[in-house]
Amino acid sequence: MWFYINGSFVEDEHAKVSVQDRAFLYGDGCFESLGIWDGRVLHLDESMARLGRSTRMLRIASPPAAELVEVVLETAARNRMSEVQYGYLRVQVTRGVGMSVASADRERPPTVVVIPRLEGLGEPRTLKPRSAVASSYVRASAAAIDPRIKSLDYTTSVLAYLEAAERGADIAVLRDDRGFVAEGQTMNLFCVRDGVVRTSPEASALAGITRAHLLDASRRRGYPCLETPLTMYDLECADEVFATSSMQGVMPVGAVGGLDLPIPAPGPVTRDVHGAYVEKALSTGTPVPALS
Repeated sequence: MWFYINGSFVEDEHAKVSVQDRAFLYGDGCFESLGIWDGRVLHLDESMARLGRSTRMLRIASPPAAELVEVVLETAARNRMSEVQYGYLRVQVTRGVGMSVASADRERPPTVVVIPRLEGLGEPRTLKPRSAVASSYVRASAAAIDPRIKSLDYTTSVLAYLEAAERGADIAVLRDDRGFVAEGQTMNLFCVRDGVVRTSPEASALAGITRAHLLDASRRRGYPCLETPLTMYDLECADEVFATSSMQGVMPVGAVGGLDLPIPAPGPVTRDVHGAYVEKALSTGTPVPALS
């Protein structure tokens, strides 16, 4: 496989960065995840624009979005992703090399990498039901770090996932410091009751790009949508629950807190908005160039 690292394309055994890189030392950077379905990169321009906002907020110099788009497409082409049904690319930008927190304000070239993945992805269009439980871990408040910054620090998400897995669940429901539902460990959460689609506001959760497209798909299919504070009551008493992520698309949830939802997953609304989402995502996805 071919990786992009700071202006060069290298194969697996040469894909290395310095142990002094601030991502390794401090988690000092941000990233974007890109799904590739049927040889098309989903939501590429939106993802690179969000990456630009994240690097801006972290005060990290980053290549322009248009340049990153070209790098992503070349990485995908070199890995023959035009031929794959499912693939994944991770674009990561760090502050570069620097050994102390106090050196953060020194000018240095950033570290820019693109990491491909072709195996172990599952099939994100199969709508396999998941289970969810409330986590004891709390999503950091916006006073600590704004949830719209897709930073590298996923310690809370990792611990929440491990806790959920120990309880036999797939999804850990993280709440904010007020007790409202924020998100899953790596996904946004939705619930449906009486035909109304609800999700947490962006002030509490990552402003997911797949999340935004699912809201659009829901509205196009005629469902009222609310971005409103939610509690575990809303999830456990919903007709349907589903999660969204760039890697897995739409994930129906069949049980919350050990309680089966009244409509077996995937429910009719979940199936309907999923179909609308997939159709538009593929029609607007950026084709991976064929390897010349």
